[in-house]
Amino acid sequence: MKKTTNYQLNKIELTDSPPDITVLNPNWDTIDQKMKENEEIETGQRTINQSSTPSGNTGTLQNILNWFANRIRAITGKTNWWSSPDITLADTKTHVDATTEAHGGIVASSEVVTTAQANKILKLNAQGKLPASITGDANSIGGKTLNDLEDLYMHAQKVYGSVTYNEQFAAYETKTKYINLPNNKYKNGMLTYADMIAFFGTDYTKTKCVGAYYGWNGTFPSAWNGFVSRRYGDTGAYGSRNWIGIEQFVIEGDKIKVVLKNSDDESHTESLTINWEVW
Repeated sequence: MKKTTNYQLNKIELTDSPPDITVLNPNWDTIDQKMKENEEIETGQRTINQSSTPSGNTGTLQNILNWFANRIRAITGKTNWWSSPDITLADTKTHVDATTEAHGGIVASSEVVTTAQANKILKLNAQGKLPASITGDANSIGGKTLNDLEDLYMHAQKVYGSVTYNEQFAAYETKTKYINLPNNKYKNGMLTYADMIAFFGTDYTKTKCVGAYYGWNGTFPSAWNGFVSRRYGDTGAYGSRNWIGIEQFVIEGDKIKVVLKNSDDESHTESLTINWEVW
């Protein structure tokens, strides 16, 4: 007697002597058992293990079901694979396709404001500037206009130079010279001439000078306002013994105005070198 390969069912052989058909009876029991097992595989209850992580593309039906449940839970982010997700794929598509909110490149009008509010978008005015509710002035930042800011910037940028005047002056003659500046933003300056220092600005009457006074009774340190250097006949001189004095050294717009004066009743030729700096 032989056996089948898979279920080991009995097979009668003609060479059996004598052939015994009763050996077939166990076959029916085996067949009945296997059919029942197959039925349970198709219709029977199973318990899913949602913690089982996939390890490949091949596995038993139970393994594959476990793996599906594990992946569904990973996608939804829920504790259990059977729980409803916070948002469905259909809802997600609707959100992505929207043309009235951020995904469509348009911000909801309720999110745009003209006065400062937390977690909102501030709208610029018609001139593309911050609204007056923020700056206090639609044309300024913190009360400073663009020109103000330029003035502050240029005011901090120093420009310096040196000028020499070699001039002949008639008796009591006054000459006015100008030194060009890059722009009209400068408000203050300093100069050195002979043995003195002067601080000047846009008002020549407020020029402050420190140097030497040459008098009939000697020379001593001194300070004075308004002019830079001056000669008073033979009685004394401020800043320099030269007859040619600097009456004004003052900023006017984009220039430095220099007024030179011969305070003597005779003509003189003088060479004056002035080092200056403005800011």
